[in-house]
Amino acid sequence: MLLTASSGRLTLSLRLYGMGKDVQALLTGGDAHAGGTALAAPNVPVQTLSLPGHRDAELACRLAQGLADSLGCTACVTAGIHYDNITRAEIEECRRLTDALLHSALERLEMSDFRIRTHEVLL
Repeated sequence: MLLTASSGRLTLSLRLYGMGKDVQALLTGGDAHAGGTALAAPNVPVQTLSLPGHRDAELACRLAQGLADSLGCTACVTAGIHYDNITRAEIEECRRLTDALLHSALERLEMSDFRIRTHEVLL
């Protein structure tokens, strides 16, 4: 599944992949890269890994915990978003866009009566 959300000059993309009964996700925007990763499962504290100077793991945590709690599975999210001279308001907008992407993904998954299959994109 590929979803996008935009506001002003910001565009974030969320890709979801099935891994057995679990979910792998990529959140990117601007100059995409691997800045931070979060691993979440229901009733388990989120684990994160982040490159120095990067704040991408914060958004990865939001998505991973939301996916894990809602789908009842393990969710691993890698995020990498970079926009030159990003403002504080745009950082907050990235948070809002991330939440909107999570909501849209969960809504589409619920409507599609999906099954997660190893190595297949969720449809």
